[in-house]
Amino acid sequence: MNTDLRHYRADAKSTDTFGRVLCSAREQHFVMDGPVWNGCPGEALTPGEAFLAAVAACGVELAQVIAREDGSTQAGSTCRSRGSSTAPTRSAPT
Repeated sequence: MNTDLRHYRADAKSTDTFGRVLCSAREQHFVMDGPVWNGCPGEALTPGEAFLAAVAACGVELAQVIAREDGSTQAGSTCRSRGSSTAPTRSAPT
């Protein structure tokens, strides 16, 4: 049995602005916008950017934890996460 299980929760809800989403995790609240190519504002961080930033942040934080547990010194860590996608193709209604 894994006694080291951790639980996380994040919520998102639409706003009155098309493509703008209010997100919450614990007591932290932030706005995300869909990208402009979807007809959304694109002013705030997009969900894709937030996902990639979370992956990179996880890598940096994990490196810090491992260094501390090993008694190592760590001057600094960086992690870059990249992604790309193609626009979905839509078939004509039948």
